[in-house]
Amino acid sequence: LLNVAPDARGRWDDGAYDRLAALGRWLGVCGEAIYGTRATTPHAEGDVFFTRSKDGAVRYAILAPRQGNPPATLEIRAFTPTPGSAVRLLGHGDLSWQPLEGGGFSAVLPEDLPGEHAWAIRIVVS
Repeated sequence: LLNVAPDARGRWDDGAYDRLAALGRWLGVCGEAIYGTRATTPHAEGDVFFTRSKDGAVRYAILAPRQGNPPATLEIRAFTPTPGSAVRLLGHGDLSWQPLEGGGFSAVLPEDLPGEHAWAIRIVVS
Protein backbone atom coordinates (compact mmCIF):
# COMPACT_ATOMS: atom_id res chain seq x y z
CA LEU A 1 0.00 0.00 0.00
CA LEU A 2 2.88 2.36 0.68
CA ASN A 3 4.85 1.26 -2.40
CA VAL A 4 7.84 0.56 -0.16
CA ALA A 5 9.97 -2.45 -1.02
CA PRO A 6 13.52 -3.24 -2.07
CA ASP A 7 14.32 -3.61 -5.76
CA ALA A 8 15.54 -6.87 -7.34
CA ARG A 9 19.05 -6.26 -5.93
CA GLY A 10 17.76 -5.61 -2.41
CA ARG A 11 18.30 -1.84 -2.51
CA TRP A 12 15.79 0.65 -1.15
CA ASP A 13 14.74 3.72 -3.09
CA ASP A 14 15.44 6.97 -1.19
CA GLY A 15 11.76 7.91 -1.52
CA ALA A 16 10.83 4.84 0.54
CA TYR A 17 12.52 6.35 3.59
CA ASP A 18 10.64 9.61 3.09
CA ARG A 19 7.29 7.77 2.91
CA LEU A 20 8.05 5.73 6.01
CA ALA A 21 9.13 8.85 7.94
CA ALA A 22 5.91 10.64 6.90
CA LEU A 23 3.86 7.66 8.06
CA GLY A 24 5.70 7.71 11.39
CA ARG A 25 4.91 11.42 11.84
CA TRP A 26 1.22 10.78 11.05
CA LEU A 27 1.06 7.91 13.54
CA GLY A 28 2.66 10.17 16.14
CA VAL A 29 -0.39 12.45 15.83
CA CYS A 30 -3.17 10.03 14.83
CA GLY A 31 -1.96 6.70 16.21
CA GLU A 32 -4.77 6.69 18.80
CA ALA A 33 -7.18 6.01 15.89
CA ILE A 34 -5.11 2.95 14.86
CA TYR A 35 -3.37 1.29 17.81
CA GLY A 36 -5.59 -0.81 20.05
CA THR A 37 -8.70 -0.10 17.97
CA ARG A 38 -11.13 -2.53 16.43
CA ALA A 39 -13.05 -2.80 13.19
CA THR A 40 -16.53 -1.33 13.23
CA THR A 41 -19.62 -1.39 11.06
CA PRO A 42 -19.84 0.41 8.79
CA HIS A 43 -16.14 0.50 8.07
CA ALA A 44 -16.36 3.48 5.69
CA GLU A 45 -18.56 6.26 4.41
CA GLY A 46 -17.18 7.91 1.28
CA ASP A 47 -13.65 9.18 2.02
CA VAL A 48 -14.01 8.52 5.75
CA PHE A 49 -12.90 5.25 7.35
CA PHE A 50 -13.95 4.17 10.84
CA THR A 51 -12.36 2.35 13.77
CA ARG A 52 -13.58 2.05 17.37
CA SER A 53 -12.07 1.75 20.82
CA LYS A 54 -11.95 -1.69 22.42
CA ASP A 55 -14.92 -0.85 24.68
CA GLY A 56 -16.89 0.74 21.81
CA ALA A 57 -17.34 4.08 23.63
CA VAL A 58 -15.20 6.00 21.11
CA ARG A 59 -15.29 5.96 17.33
CA TYR A 60 -12.57 7.32 15.12
CA ALA A 61 -13.23 8.81 11.72
CA ILE A 62 -10.17 8.89 9.48
CA LEU A 63 -10.68 11.36 6.67
CA ALA A 64 -8.56 10.48 3.63
CA PRO A 65 -9.77 12.42 0.57
CA ARG A 66 -8.99 10.58 -2.64
CA GLN A 67 -8.97 13.78 -4.66
CA GLY A 68 -8.60 17.43 -3.81
CA ASN A 69 -8.77 19.12 -0.46
CA PRO A 70 -10.84 18.02 2.52
CA PRO A 71 -14.25 19.66 2.89
CA ALA A 72 -14.75 22.66 5.20
CA THR A 73 -17.58 20.77 6.90
CA LEU A 74 -17.51 17.02 7.37
CA GLU A 75 -20.82 15.12 7.47
CA ILE A 76 -21.03 11.63 8.90
CA ARG A 77 -24.33 9.72 8.83
CA ALA A 78 -23.13 6.39 10.26
CA PHE A 79 -23.46 7.39 13.95
CA THR A 80 -24.09 10.37 16.23
CA PRO A 81 -21.87 11.60 19.08
CA THR A 82 -23.24 11.49 22.62
CA PRO A 83 -24.98 14.84 23.29
CA GLY A 84 -22.59 17.29 24.92
CA SER A 85 -19.50 15.23 24.14
CA ALA A 86 -16.37 16.50 22.46
CA VAL A 87 -15.55 15.78 18.85
CA ARG A 88 -11.79 16.20 18.64
CA LEU A 89 -9.49 16.46 15.65
CA LEU A 90 -6.33 14.65 16.75
CA GLY A 91 -3.36 16.98 16.68
CA HIS A 92 -5.59 20.06 16.76
CA GLY A 93 -8.40 20.14 19.35
CA ASP A 94 -12.17 20.19 19.73
CA LEU A 95 -14.36 20.81 16.70
CA SER A 96 -17.70 22.55 16.53
CA TRP A 97 -20.35 19.95 15.69
CA GLN A 98 -24.08 19.50 15.51
CA PRO A 99 -26.43 16.55 15.00
CA LEU A 100 -28.02 16.09 11.59
CA GLU A 101 -31.71 15.54 11.11
CA GLY A 102 -32.29 11.83 10.58
CA GLY A 103 -29.04 10.82 12.32
CA GLY A 104 -25.38 11.53 12.14
CA PHE A 105 -23.59 14.83 12.63
CA SER A 106 -21.62 17.55 10.91
CA ALA A 107 -18.35 19.04 12.16
CA VAL A 108 -16.55 22.16 11.00
CA LEU A 109 -12.93 21.45 10.08
CA PRO A 110 -10.24 24.09 10.67
CA GLU A 111 -8.42 25.70 7.76
CA ASP A 112 -5.06 24.77 9.29
CA LEU A 113 -5.39 20.98 9.35
CA PRO A 114 -2.43 19.20 10.95
CA GLY A 115 -0.69 17.01 8.38
CA GLU A 116 -1.05 16.53 4.67
CA HIS A 117 -2.99 13.48 3.52
CA ALA A 118 -5.29 12.12 6.23
CA TRP A 119 -6.79 13.31 9.50
CA ALA A 120 -8.34 11.47 12.45
CA ILE A 121 -11.31 12.62 14.49
CA ARG A 122 -12.14 11.19 17.95
CA ILE A 123 -15.90 10.91 18.63
CA VAL A 124 -17.45 9.82 21.93
CA VAL A 125 -20.56 7.76 21.15
CA SER A 126 -21.56 6.33 24.53
